[in-house]
Amino acid sequence: MSSSISSSNGLIKVLDLSLKISLLVFLGATQCVISQLALSPVYGSVPASLHHNYAVSITVIAAFLGKDLWHHRLQSPLCQIIPVFAHWIPSIQSVMFKQSSALGATVGPLFTETFTLLPLLFLSVSYTAFQFKRLDESIGGLLQQWPKWTNAVPYVAIYPFVLIMVKRSNDLISQNVGSSVLLTRTGLQLASSIFYSLLFPSKLLLLATSAMLHTVLYNVHSPHPSALILLNSTLSTHNYIIHARQESITGYISVLENTKDHFRVLRCDHSLLGGNWLQIPHGAKYTSKAGEPIFAVFAMLEAVRLVDLPAPGKSSDAQPDQKTALVIGLGIGTTPAALIAHSVNTTIVEIDPVVYRYANLYFDFPKNHTMVVEDAITFVEKAQGPESGHPKYDYIVHDVFTGGAEPVDLFTHEFLTGLHNLLKPDGVIAINYAGDLLHPTFPRILATIKAIFPTCRLYRENPASTTTTTTTTSPSTDFTNMVIFCLKTPNQTLTFRQPVEADYLGSYVRRESLMPRFEVDVNLFGALLEGGGKRGVTEGRAEEVKALWKNRTAELAKWQKKSAVAHWGIMRKVIPDFVWENW
Repeated sequence: MSSSISSSNGLIKVLDLSLKISLLVFLGATQCVISQLALSPVYGSVPASLHHNYAVSITVIAAFLGKDLWHHRLQSPLCQIIPVFAHWIPSIQSVMFKQSSALGATVGPLFTETFTLLPLLFLSVSYTAFQFKRLDESIGGLLQQWPKWTNAVPYVAIYPFVLIMVKRSNDLISQNVGSSVLLTRTGLQLASSIFYSLLFPSKLLLLATSAMLHTVLYNVHSPHPSALILLNSTLSTHNYIIHARQESITGYISVLENTKDHFRVLRCDHSLLGGNWLQIPHGAKYTSKAGEPIFAVFAMLEAVRLVDLPAPGKSSDAQPDQKTALVIGLGIGTTPAALIAHSVNTTIVEIDPVVYRYANLYFDFPKNHTMVVEDAITFVEKAQGPESGHPKYDYIVHDVFTGGAEPVDLFTHEFLTGLHNLLKPDGVIAINYAGDLLHPTFPRILATIKAIFPTCRLYRENPASTTTTTTTTSPSTDFTNMVIFCLKTPNQTLTFRQPVEADYLGSYVRRESLMPRFEVDVNLFGALLEGGGKRGVTEGRAEEVKALWKNRTAELAKWQKKSAVAHWGIMRKVIPDFVWENW
């Protein structure tokens, strides 16, 4: 009888330790995802991830090596520290975010995680390794019966398990973030801290009381309405207010207004998706039929209508009621709103439903359009299917930007070929590219575009700086918005007709920026691949550069990161540090 009871107790102990190990690994993995989410509004998702994987890997390895710290004398106090520290993380982040401008986009995320995520991860994983050792003892010291060199194998096996759990946690959270209060950045931090408290209950949790109160009542990043009121009372002293905000699948989305200069923007993490003037600067008196964009590039995209079509005797604006357009990426809807105002039958593809909702509520996006809330790659694949019966378009506008860098998956040969198939034979495509022209990314993308659309012209949003040296090996930057206008047919000359009054839609900004002005020679971009040639613009033909295929996008990861860091600095000049740091 006593033997049966002992066996039963042993089984319960094994199950208890196994459950605790699994929960700790899951919580540690979830904390990695939550930390990146919390950093993205302040630094952008790409800069936030620059050193993250390396730091996590080093911490996990150090934690395995540090499992012997958990001897019986220290086990109890260290266990009690874990939930207390977890509760304090949101408050520590709130303080450290205010140093982001001094730390910069490269160092800031790593510095913040060094005092938040990484200590918690070290304690969690090292305790997991210690519990694994206890589990071995509970099943009769099985590891001790193996050759000594094999004793480390089970611990090493935990490492890929941690990485798998991080990926699973990221997939689960990213697909559902913002769908409830619990699935917000602050909600997830609070929930994970409560789970740690249930695993390691102790009187020391009283030390986390003030941190919990701060997270729930005074943390301006919390999703409840009182936090937004508190935040706006602070932002208003800097002439800003937030009308609405919500965490969503593409990032932290908010509608921000400057009450002094009278403009409103739509924000996603550390990027701006677009904005309108609420009052035209310099006292200009205009009444726009489609909003007054604060960024000239969105008005320039509308010049897709001004391209002279290759069919002889056919005007670009003939029979406007019969024209159709496909717009990939909505933002606040500046370009599609103008197309709709010109009676173009417009279809918009936008992956984020919150972006679409805010464009309607706060930027007066017109109702007479076809909206598809879906990933653009999925939409294009389905639309060009042999049995889809999908119509072709006169105009396609490709306008996507995310995380502070160009989403290269939407610039691949496969995706652009799909757009080519959806464009009418005499159609025009306008592609907005935001990035550093001195990096190899743009020549790769341009080569891909030229391989599919043979006739193209490039235009910058603003003239090139006279201080930018485009043939130097120094790490100078030339971050800009560009629009690439292309025809589907080869051996054609791409020209623009002169705008007429109706093209401006009563808009001051369109009168200044609709007609593309700052052209860039396509042949200036040579083979600027990593490991070859100078870092900059060199003589040569774009066709010499390798096209970008979807299985080769990782080759541009290094340059995406550099571009995202440059974009972070630009955003800090457009909107003050104080606003970004407080979300």
